[in-house]
Amino acid sequence: SALQTIAGRLFANREGRVDPQALQSSLQQQIGYRVPSRSIAMSVLGGYCFALLASGGILAKRKRLDALSWLVPGITITATVVLVAIGIAHTTSVPSKIALGQLLEIAPQTNEARVTGLAAIYDHRSRNIDLTAEHRNWLIPSASDQSAIQRLVWSDDDRVTASDMETNAGSIGFASMHGQVAMLEHVALEAEFNESGLVGKLRTGELGTATDAVIVAPPAPALAVALNDDGIFTANEEQVLSAEQYIASTLMTDEQRRRQDYFRALLNPGDTFVFPRRPSVFFWCNPVDVGIRMPEGFLVAGSALAVAPLEIRRTPPDTAFRVPSTFLEMTAAQGQAKSSAYNRRTGQWVKGLTVASETPLRFQLPAEVLPCELSTATLTIRINAPSRELQVKTYRTTESQLVRAFRSPIRSEEHTSELQSHLNLVCRLLLEK
Repeated sequence: SALQTIAGRLFANREGRVDPQALQSSLQQQIGYRVPSRSIAMSVLGGYCFALLASGGILAKRKRLDALSWLVPGITITATVVLVAIGIAHTTSVPSKIALGQLLEIAPQTNEARVTGLAAIYDHRSRNIDLTAEHRNWLIPSASDQSAIQRLVWSDDDRVTASDMETNAGSIGFASMHGQVAMLEHVALEAEFNESGLVGKLRTGELGTATDAVIVAPPAPALAVALNDDGIFTANEEQVLSAEQYIASTLMTDEQRRRQDYFRALLNPGDTFVFPRRPSVFFWCNPVDVGIRMPEGFLVAGSALAVAPLEIRRTPPDTAFRVPSTFLEMTAAQGQAKSSAYNRRTGQWVKGLTVASETPLRFQLPAEVLPCELSTATLTIRINAPSRELQVKTYRTTESQLVRAFRSPIRSEEHTSELQSHLNLVCRLLLEK
């Protein structure tokens, strides 16, 4: 009908905006059985030890230590039964839970955050619930049945209510979240380039503690940011991550693996739009309150991925600096023939080429360090080219100079199924006078 067409256009995900459905798989994995806390186990074991000591002391005073032959097994069996009962109680039932996942896009000028997210709603029984949001923020449930009628009530006080949402026992429903909040404090990463690399401080404001921070500047590789307790960091080329890697930890937890999967879905180079449009810092924090009233009887948990602006100050004159490859823009060299082997938009090389080609590349330094005089540069190449030759050249005007040639660059590395060769060399750049 005409109303269905209009509603579809109003609520459809716009081109160039992040689709909250990318969070669906991650939120589903957060709903499940609860693991008993360590405090419960420590309390049971502590009571067990206290009972043994107390009973032993009492029996020693009465000179009846022979009674320990049946008292110790009795206390041990009792503690074992309590631990087993606690484990069964936590693994035979899944509590009603709402898992929230938010993406906070913080505007650099106004400190306002646009909130886009998803809520996974699990209920152990079937019932009708209402989801209410304040200040024109929305939490729109996804219809499980296309024939079902759902109402979204927008009152005069800018309150939006998704009424008569039905939960099905044992199944997970989803609701899309859209809203906007004003941050009370400035949220950004303030930094500059010096001889150690990129140094600065991440200001999170009321977002609290930041974890798994990373600088993203598509299509360049991401840069890991190791923060101390005050949010201060130093990052250089050693913190540059591999392609499609956004978590610096070698051994990742289940939560970090979910974050890695969400990063890859969010920053897919095959998308028709570039996100983010400018270098930004991504970090995980607690979800923000957008005025959404959750129904009673649900355990609410979740996390948020904040996208904050990157504010780089100019490097002072006569100061040595190092620039990680994340901030180098790689384009086809001016005055040279462009090659189709490299896609500038996605930052990827075309796979499966069988004909030899020459691709002139130009590496542009960030404006915050210009003008400057370059001394050295490190070129790292990861390539799998058996039975072929790789030549690295430098250009001066239209003339090229061979730096080094590699025959059959290939090497098998542990813990990976790909054959790669890591060729590291330092060459002095040819400067124009």
